[in-house]
Amino acid sequence: MKRNLFVAVSFISASAILTEIALTKIFSVLFFHQFAFLIISIALLGYAAAGVYLSVKGDYENFYKRLPLYALSMGVSLLLVFKVVLIIPLDFSALPQLRQFLYLFLYLTLLTIPFFLAGLLLSLIFSMITERANRLYFYDLMGAAVGGVVFGFGISLLGGQGIIVLAAGLAVVAAVILEGRLNWNLALALAVTLLLIPLSSRVFRFHYSMAKRNYLATLNRIEFSRWSPIFKIDVAKYNRLSKIIWIDAGTNQSFMTHYPKDLRYDENIPRRARLRDVSIPYLINPGGTYLIIGPAGGTEVFVALTYLPHLIHAVELDPVIVDVVKNRYSAFIGHLYRNRRVKLINDEGRSFLKRSRVKYDVIQEVNNCTPAAIASGVLNFSESYILTLEAFENYWDHLTPRGLVAIHVWGSPRLVAIARALLRKKGIKNPQNHIAVVGSGLLRNLFMLRKSEFTEEDVKTIEAQIDWVNSHSKSKVKMRPIYLPHRNNPESLEKLVLEKGVKEVYRLTNLDLSPPTDNRPFFYQFLSPFHFKTRGKLVRPIFKKVVEAYHLHSTATILSVIAILFLLSFFLIPYPLYVFHRKGIEEKNAWRFLLFFAGIGLAFIFIEIVFIKKFILFLGNPVYSITIVISSLLLSAGIGSALSRNFHPRSVKFVSFLLLLLTTAYTLFLTRIFDTFLHLPFFLRFLISFLLIFLIGFFMGTMFPMGLKLVRKTSVNLVPWAWGINGFFTVMGSALTVLLAVLFGFNAVLLLAGVIYLLAGLSLPLHHRN
Repeated sequence: MKRNLFVAVSFISASAILTEIALTKIFSVLFFHQFAFLIISIALLGYAAAGVYLSVKGDYENFYKRLPLYALSMGVSLLLVFKVVLIIPLDFSALPQLRQFLYLFLYLTLLTIPFFLAGLLLSLIFSMITERANRLYFYDLMGAAVGGVVFGFGISLLGGQGIIVLAAGLAVVAAVILEGRLNWNLALALAVTLLLIPLSSRVFRFHYSMAKRNYLATLNRIEFSRWSPIFKIDVAKYNRLSKIIWIDAGTNQSFMTHYPKDLRYDENIPRRARLRDVSIPYLINPGGTYLIIGPAGGTEVFVALTYLPHLIHAVELDPVIVDVVKNRYSAFIGHLYRNRRVKLINDEGRSFLKRSRVKYDVIQEVNNCTPAAIASGVLNFSESYILTLEAFENYWDHLTPRGLVAIHVWGSPRLVAIARALLRKKGIKNPQNHIAVVGSGLLRNLFMLRKSEFTEEDVKTIEAQIDWVNSHSKSKVKMRPIYLPHRNNPESLEKLVLEKGVKEVYRLTNLDLSPPTDNRPFFYQFLSPFHFKTRGKLVRPIFKKVVEAYHLHSTATILSVIAILFLLSFFLIPYPLYVFHRKGIEEKNAWRFLLFFAGIGLAFIFIEIVFIKKFILFLGNPVYSITIVISSLLLSAGIGSALSRNFHPRSVKFVSFLLLLLTTAYTLFLTRIFDTFLHLPFFLRFLISFLLIFLIGFFMGTMFPMGLKLVRKTSVNLVPWAWGINGFFTVMGSALTVLLAVLFGFNAVLLLAGVIYLLAGLSLPLHHRN
């Protein structure tokens, strides 16, 4: 029986971690990846609620007999809950409407159920054979590690829905192991899950409540669809001569245009290439060496080729997009990426730049965030590591003397602020002559930063191109100059930033245009939490409208999420403890113990969420970061917890001080470590990430069991409260981390976690009565 329990723990743990990671990926498709922390919160809430439930019930013997039933219920509930939540018309962009608030409450409540059952199973099994806890930890951690690996390899084959069905199947297998035989009920459940895997995308069809641009209008025209570990990619017919690549169901997009396979770029520049603002950088620096970050469908590559470059490096992050443009749709786009001048590279932009020794005449990025992504307000909480001061330094170091960076994005005043800070850091005397901004749409501008000054001839070239596009384009939105060197520019934020700086802009407009850094990479957070209105006439009407409306919405959204997490956590954890275990908090030193467990729960989740956010830069994608950080922390903290039985409880103060030292060191040196090793291949970056996380995770994992030892020696009545309060503050801390990071930066939250660990260690009473 015990051997069965060990193996069952592995399957349950694999199922739980696979569900958690898969749901974060599915959230990115249905909504936006910025809400991934919600899934982490719900998983933690489910585990904590299971511990509280067991402590309230107390009769463990009856539970043991039902282990197979709980495992089967976990698998079945996962499928049922997943089906139901996909039907709920949750729309984050409509928060905080009461209806959407209730939808979100129902959504998160239902998702808690599978994690509650997983926590129930693991808690019961660990309580059954406490004498073999170390071995159980090993099987638990191995299961979690296998779950993370299975996701990495399985998502491309099974898709998000298929991974959820697989996770349910693993829970059913755990039920078979616990039962010791395959009865009819279990055989039927296994058969159903096996049949559902190939049908998962049809049975669990996504209902997109948030209309991301025109994605919904092209659903019946989708020709190709595939999941990768990074994004979900769809290709749909747009019109007779073009197809559209939808990234995560419309969060981003890119177009593929039909080009004849024998198109020659050495005759005349095709007229349609000049109709886009993306052509301006190549008009200024024709015939050079170009880098295009995120080329996707190839529009920028096509335009660059018409200016007869020496070489184009096209760096695309997603492997499925690389396959689409290089193989599956290569003939449609005229074998664009097989041109001898083009080298398509599957990599992350900044990582590639760190390895590259090439100097570029143009480095171009086209930000394709859709208006719905902007309108949702969640971009305020989005990490943009390609739009930070450190990123601009990387670009600058890889430019030729006449090279320029061209970025097409909404929010050009902040780009100007980043460029101004960089130019001052480099000792450039006339920064105003190195920057040009052209308006190319209501929500997108072309920003250019040149290593040498823009000449009078360059400016005339830009003006001529603006006039040519406006006279030949049928679009009602006209291109216009916003800031050009050597010209008497109209009053604009860009001009004010260059002449007076961001402090003066803030005084006059309430806009926070301080340059984002890798520590605080929130490019789209234009207003401080203390202001909801811009002031003065310097802010363009469209910019004013967007900033004010979406800042208000993003603030309302995060506060709604925090409120819902509080309600769920309160009624599942502290409330039942107070009703059924009130005497626990009446014990001597109870509040000091509770402060300890609240503190280590809050500090643990602060570090976990900050690591997930910070390691996005190093690992190149949110999904990689979530998977590796969670798996590494589980492994390291689990090993630390298992080995802590050999530590004296008095060691808790020493460990808390050590954790303060470690978080301080990470605050000071983690960004430097990333910058030093960002050029390495992904596998080596993964190993470095694992070692960095393991080092601190090991000691984080020792704090809870050492504190629990003292609690048990003081009062058994306090044990449920220790579990419950730790879980409550862990859940609440996940949303709070995001808010604090936006306000103060990741390093401040990381350092705060170290201080909380120290205060928690000092609050723990070491004297106890037997």
